[in-house]
Amino acid sequence: MADNAGFGNNNDKKEKSNLLEKKKIIDFDKFRQDFEQFVENINPLKIFETNQTNQLNKEPLTAMQTSNSKNKLDISNSSQDENFTNEWSQYTQSVQKEMENAQEQKFQRQNQQLAKKIKNKNRLKRRQTRLHNRQNRERERLKAFFIQQQKEFRQKLAEIEQNRKEKRQKIQQITKLTHKELQLQNQTIMQENRELQQKIREHRRTLRLKRRAARQARQQMSTQMRKEYLTETQQIRQQSWNRFLRQQRRRTERFLKYSNRLWWRGYLSLLAWIVGIFLILMGIFYIFKFLGIDLIGLVLQNTTNAG
Repeated sequence: MADNAGFGNNNDKKEKSNLLEKKKIIDFDKFRQDFEQFVENINPLKIFETNQTNQLNKEPLTAMQTSNSKNKLDISNSSQDENFTNEWSQYTQSVQKEMENAQEQKFQRQNQQLAKKIKNKNRLKRRQTRLHNRQNRERERLKAFFIQQQKEFRQKLAEIEQNRKEKRQKIQQITKLTHKELQLQNQTIMQENRELQQKIREHRRTLRLKRRAARQARQQMSTQMRKEYLTETQQIRQQSWNRFLRQQRRRTERFLKYSNRLWWRGYLSLLAWIVGIFLILMGIFYIFKFLGIDLIGLVLQNTTNAG
């Protein structure tokens, strides 16, 4: 009996896998796993509870703003509860229907396979009785599962509502306790801001005066330095010109009065300059004459025409 049952279970698994691959029939176990995963991680109720916890853990730095927007929060929370309830109910009903359909298809396959394998009527009747009992237990377990989920859902809603009330009370207490403190802090901050603005204005005024004084000092210094530079430049030029005149006067006196013991060198150098200039001019004339141009004739012709 046990061997036949084991063999039957193996055949059931093979046929079940074949049917799932060919006809894409929804698996009951897979839907159970998906549903449990939704309950643990994906459902909006848990997300809403996490958001409520995060809001409660925030520091009450903006208690006045929270108090002013309390009514809006309450309305949005109530609408969220209704949305979550409707979404949960729709999802639960759709999943329950699909799971029940998949379960019934599974039971039909089991009944058909059992009728094909067992030909003895008594034995078939006993096996069908046990199979029906097991199927009924699975149906009851499925219904109990969804009933339990509904109970947990209502409990979660009650917990969230209680947390919301506690949060509202805490916000009211914080608002009452911190209202005066916030007013005093605002007054202190405003006074500090006024003092700081006054200090900033005085500092800017001082900086402007310092920059103006520094600019005037730089202008005066620049003007004074320019005057001193011009005066020194004129003095240096005058001294250089006076020195040049003295040197020329001394040289002229020595040249004319033969007061220099090497006076003849001056005359020789002058003669050498005259001869050199004459030779250079003659060389230029001969070069142009060699090229066929008579510069002397041109010069004489121009002078005669001019006369």
